[in-house]
Amino acid sequence: NASSIASLCLKSPKKNELKDNNSLIINIGGGSINLSITSINTNKEKKLFEVKALNSADFGVEDFIDSFVFDCLKEFDEKIYMECLESPGALAKLRRSCHIAKKCFDKNQQIEIKVCKLYGTIDLKMILNKSDYEKACSDLFKKISMLIKEIIKRAKLSEINIDNILLIGSTSRTDKIKSILKELFKHNRLLYNKISLSLSSDNDNDFYLVIGAAIQSMNLLSEDEPKYILSDLTPISFGVETTNSQMEFVIEKGTRIPVRKEKFVKIKNFGEQFLEIKIYEGEDNNINKNRLISSANIDKKNFKTEKNGKDFIEILIQFEIDSYLNLYVYVLDVKTYKRRFECLINIDIVKSSE
Repeated sequence: NASSIASLCLKSPKKNELKDNNSLIINIGGGSINLSITSINTNKEKKLFEVKALNSADFGVEDFIDSFVFDCLKEFDEKIYMECLESPGALAKLRRSCHIAKKCFDKNQQIEIKVCKLYGTIDLKMILNKSDYEKACSDLFKKISMLIKEIIKRAKLSEINIDNILLIGSTSRTDKIKSILKELFKHNRLLYNKISLSLSSDNDNDFYLVIGAAIQSMNLLSEDEPKYILSDLTPISFGVETTNSQMEFVIEKGTRIPVRKEKFVKIKNFGEQFLEIKIYEGEDNNINKNRLISSANIDKKNFKTEKNGKDFIEILIQFEIDSYLNLYVYVLDVKTYKRRFECLINIDIVKSSE
């Protein structure tokens, strides 16, 4: 996970210090936001970076721009508003202006947006305050606040247990995000002071992903014992399609890796020689709301099943994720536990295409 990798650059507590150093990493990208809470422990010879919780959402910078664009269009009457929405050219012009304006708000409280011939002969000219932008994106800012509260709860910590915050991306270092963090951590005086002094201006944060990836690759490729150990979590849930288009979760999101789990699952039986295994990722019980990442047909004769029904065959399936984030899927013989089918999926490749 990118946010977990970035934590490798954070300063760790002094050796033999009893207290772990808990860091919150917030990474706001173009189309998603990813959060991680990592605990750094140096009691041993090696530094242990333990990811305690993950959280994410499918919105990012582009969604902030969209909200800003729609708010600007409200200057017109309903007819022109709807016509502009149906015009890709008009939206593209306004998006470019709003993108520039968003960046200007980092240093200015007020800016002017001017788009000549936005739609036909209609021009757009507006004087906007930073508060106008924040109001247009208020729902998204509320979601970010909720995501932060959720991840602290998942990590079984409280706000006073967070020692550091790492903000990646310019959107994460805006004044509004800063004010959200100050409100959430107002009872954590040391962290509150850090937020007030430095979080919005630390441009080096954007390089932490690259540096962290370099450190991790050095660990993985080195022939010597690694100096750092990154104990990560699964970024998403994995399972298999069962009867009635349902997904049976085998490994759930937030499970510590490496991990191996087995489960009896009921697979659709169409009465043919082959049994189709479909592997999904996602958090919904309905496969139509999740994503198919692999499938294969296996010969029923190659393994013994637990129960045969008219509509289903019950098989024993095994999911295994190694420390390199490779997902292995096996179908096991229920009597001999021999692996009769194997499928390899690289989770990083699957996630990067989202």
